[in-house]
Amino acid sequence: MCFGSVASALRAEPARGAPKGVNDGLTINDVPTAGVFWPKCTTDAQVYCFEQHSVITPDGTETQPMMGAPYVNCHDSDQVAEPCAFDGSYWMEMGVNGGIDNNPAALPNTYRWKVRLGKFSPDILMLGDTQKTVVGGNETTGWTLEIWAKPAVKAYKTGCYTPSMCGDSSVAESLTYAISGYLRTLGIGKSWPSVATTELRDSLRGTFISTNGMSQSWTFAADTFKVNAISPHFLPGGTEMTPGFVKVWLPSSYLVSDRGYQSLTEITADRIALTRYKQDAVPTVSIVNGGLLVDTGVTHFSDPEPTIRVLKAAEQVRSVLTANNGTSSGSGTTSGGTTSGATTSGGTTTATPANYVRTSASGAKATLTINLASAQTVKIYRKVGSKLTLLKSLAAKKGTNKYVTVYKTTYSFVVKDAKGKVIAPLLSSTAYRFGLRYLS
Repeated sequence: MCFGSVASALRAEPARGAPKGVNDGLTINDVPTAGVFWPKCTTDAQVYCFEQHSVITPDGTETQPMMGAPYVNCHDSDQVAEPCAFDGSYWMEMGVNGGIDNNPAALPNTYRWKVRLGKFSPDILMLGDTQKTVVGGNETTGWTLEIWAKPAVKAYKTGCYTPSMCGDSSVAESLTYAISGYLRTLGIGKSWPSVATTELRDSLRGTFISTNGMSQSWTFAADTFKVNAISPHFLPGGTEMTPGFVKVWLPSSYLVSDRGYQSLTEITADRIALTRYKQDAVPTVSIVNGGLLVDTGVTHFSDPEPTIRVLKAAEQVRSVLTANNGTSSGSGTTSGGTTSGATTSGGTTTATPANYVRTSASGAKATLTINLASAQTVKIYRKVGSKLTLLKSLAAKKGTNKYVTVYKTTYSFVVKDAKGKVIAPLLSSTAYRFGLRYLS
């Protein structure tokens, strides 16, 4: 089993007793010291360093900022000033500091930078709202990883590191914006994050997981990624839910050599086995930058724990399931080159179930958008804890129907079709402050 380490709320502190400048001017023949931040690159031959970042605004303008810099260091759980190992037992904390933490105006911007990793293979990155990565180099000349990422909302609460310590009533003590996370090199058959073969490791190189959990980790076993993203359930003040997201980008090398596909266009949403909030769900699948981006649909931190497995090309197509009861609700099968419940445009495939519910909330009002493949009577329930209260029997038309009701933070909503089956929620959302967008 392959385990990714837990990334804490704050970046790692430097190891005590490390000589100043010990990681300066290193080349491919050197070994960096653990727990000591890597410097800015100043020569072409230098490795274990970062290249200064740039900022890209929504209109595409790219500039070098006047303040801030990337940060990176290698370490294990001991944080001792000793030589780092390249076998996967050490990992790299990384991100960007300066001009982001308390600046909502930074949210639309993309930050771009490159890290020269030397003999650390950039196999799996878990970092904030990552948009894109490019792997360069090799073990002989030195690996590089170029990253494009946006600031992510980070809500903090003391001791919020497990679902039991950070439950549905937990309220954040503070909120900031951050580009932070960690990178792992995979071992081969080791007790730390590892896979069985060099070929599988090489095919996974460049994978990234983006999430804004205060505490975050991943495992990879039996061809399945499991992502743990934990944060306080509510933003400071306790009236609005903390927005969350979990996305996984898989390189084409893994999908072709390990999963057996000839083209990424063959991988529709029904070929992704996904669970979130411990129930089957339908992902959104997009072909992005030569790989496959799987959006799990996580929108809040109520123990989401999504799992993702890409079916092998030879496996039978997976039925698209509802999120609550494991019964089919809408088609996700492929026939004649078109996918029911999916649209394809410009190389991007997005799957949507035929019947779904999208919920948005603003203030004391919730709006349920109910999309149906056929006209029928549906029942709308308010859920508080495990108790369901019937709000409305609605004679709904084919297509889009809207229902508006009272909203409190303790409420969620369930809609059942004419056969009494729960209709899958597409995205559950809430309105929130701090310069953020709606999740809908």
